[in-house]
Amino acid sequence: MRPHRSKSIRLDRIWPPNETTELLSQIGGRPNLPPDWVWPTIDFEDGTTASLDFLAQINLEELPDIEARGALPKSGMLYFFALSQSNEPLESYGSDAWRVLYYPDNPADLSSRPAPEDAGWKIDHLDYGQTDASSYRNPDGPRGELFPRCTVRFTVIDVWDLPRFSGRDDPRLRPFEDAICGEPADLASQLALRMSSGISGKI
Repeated sequence: MRPHRSKSIRLDRIWPPNETTELLSQIGGRPNLPPDWVWPTIDFEDGTTASLDFLAQINLEELPDIEARGALPKSGMLYFFALSQSNEPLESYGSDAWRVLYYPDNPADLSSRPAPEDAGWKIDHLDYGQTDASSYRNPDGPRGELFPRCTVRFTVIDVWDLPRFSGRDDPRLRPFEDAICGEPADLASQLALRMSSGISGKI
C-alpha cells in the first residue's frame, strides 16, 4: 500500500468553541476581514442581491509543511463564503454563489466583522438553526449568528489513494474480484455476467 500513501492535512476543531486560543484559523463566527474589503454578495436574476455567508478562514502560516503545501502561499489568509439562504443547489446560481478570497498580508491585526443583515445564517427557520452548535450562541449576540466561532488546528495524516483497475478481469484483483467489484449495477451488465458465468434465474 505504500505506493498509494501520501500525506494530507486534517482540520481538527477545538471544542467547545469558547476555548481561548491564539490561532486565527476557524470555522463559523465572524471573519477577520481587512477594513477596506466589501462583504461578498450575489446578484440574482430578479435584480435583488444577498450577502454570502462566512464559512471559514485559514491562516496559511498555521498550515503544516507537507509535499503538497507548495500549492498554497506561505502566508496570508484564505476566506470561504457561500450562499445559504436557499435550498436550491449552489450550482444553479453559478459561481457567484460561493467565493474564496485571499489576503496576502499579515492577518494578526485584523478585526472581526459581523455579518450583514441580509446574510442567510440569520434565518432561524432553516435546518442549521436547530444544530447542537446553536446552543453555544452568545445569548447577548445577534440572533443570526447560529454558528459560533470554532477554532481549528491542523494535523498531518496518512491517506491512501484507491488503486485503479481496468475491470473485474484485472489480474491484480484475483482471487477477490467478486468481493471487491461486486455485481454490476445495470441490468445489461448483470445479464452479461450471468451468461458468461453460466448462472440462470431471475434478476
